[in-house]
Amino acid sequence: MDFSLPEDAQMIVDMAGQFADRHLAAEMRDHESRALVPGEVHAAFEASGLGLLGALEVDPEMPVSWAARCKAIQRLAQADGAATLALWTSAWLPHVAALLGASDAAEAGYLHLVTDIDAMAWPIPCVPSGGRSQILVLDDAGKWGLATVETTPVRALGLSAASPVQCTLTQFIEQGQATPEAAAQARAITRLWGAAILAGIARAALDYTAHYVQERIAFGKPLSHHQGVAFLVADMAMRTEGVDLLATRSAWAMESGETDAGTDAWLEAIEAGLWVTNQAVQLLGGHGYTREHPVEKWMRDARALTLLWGGIDMAERDARSGWET
Repeated sequence: MDFSLPEDAQMIVDMAGQFADRHLAAEMRDHESRALVPGEVHAAFEASGLGLLGALEVDPEMPVSWAARCKAIQRLAQADGAATLALWTSAWLPHVAALLGASDAAEAGYLHLVTDIDAMAWPIPCVPSGGRSQILVLDDAGKWGLATVETTPVRALGLSAASPVQCTLTQFIEQGQATPEAAAQARAITRLWGAAILAGIARAALDYTAHYVQERIAFGKPLSHHQGVAFLVADMAMRTEGVDLLATRSAWAMESGETDAGTDAWLEAIEAGLWVTNQAVQLLGGHGYTREHPVEKWMRDARALTLLWGGIDMAERDARSGWET
C-alpha cells in the first residue's frame, strides 16, 4: 500500500517545510525566551496561505486533504512545536467555533475542554493563549461559551512560544448549545491536530538523536555502533513512524466523519511523544539537559502539550465510551 501523498499535496507539505525552516527553526529559542510568536511571523504564516488549511471544509477548487494538512502540521512542528501550536490555533479555532455555533471567535486563543462548563473552576492555571484574551470553552454535554479572560503570564514547563497565561474569567460574551455531532467533531479535530504536533516533535527528536549518536564517540567508536544504543534508536524510529502513520490514517478517517479517529491518534501520540523525547534526552546524556541541544525543549514541549484539552484522562474516558456504545 502506498501512503505517499499526491504531488500537489506534497507541494503543500514542502511549502510548510520552507516556512518552518525560514521562520521557526532558527528563531526557536528566541520565540521561547520572548514567550510569543512575533506578529510578523503570524503575518508571514497567513501570507503563505498555510492559514487557509485550518478550514474544516475541503475547497473543491483547491482540494487539500486532511492527511496533507496533518503532514504539513508535523513538518511545522519539527521546527518548533510551541510556535506551531500558536500559529495553527489561529487558523482552525475560528472554524471550530463556527461549527459549534459561535458568531465570532477570531480573537480566541485556546479551546478548553471541561466536564461541565457551569461547574468549572477559575482561574485556569496555564493556558497557551497565543497572546489573545479570549478562550472558547466546551463541555461534555456540548454546551459552549466564548469567554473574555484576564490573563497573567506564567512561567510554564514548555510551550512558552504559545504565550502561556493564567486565565481569570471576565465574562462569557456568548454561549450556546452545540449538537452532539458538532461537539464530538470539535473535540476530535482538536485532538487530531494536537497529535500531528506531537508527531512532528517526536520526528525532530528522532532525527537529531540519530545524527548525534553517529557523531558522538564513546569507547573508541560512535555511540550508534553500540548495540544497546542502536536498538533504542530503532525503537524510537518505530514509535515515530507508527504515530505518523496513525495520525495520517486518522486524518483520512476524520475527513469521512469518523470522529473516534482523532482521539485514537491523540492517545497514541501522547504515549509515543513522551517516550521518544525522553529517550532522546537520555541518549544525549548530560548534554541532553543543556540548552546547547534542542532535545530538552522538545521533551518539555511534548510533556506540556499532553496536558492540554483535558489531557490523557479525558481522552481515555471518551475512547472508552466509544467502545461501550
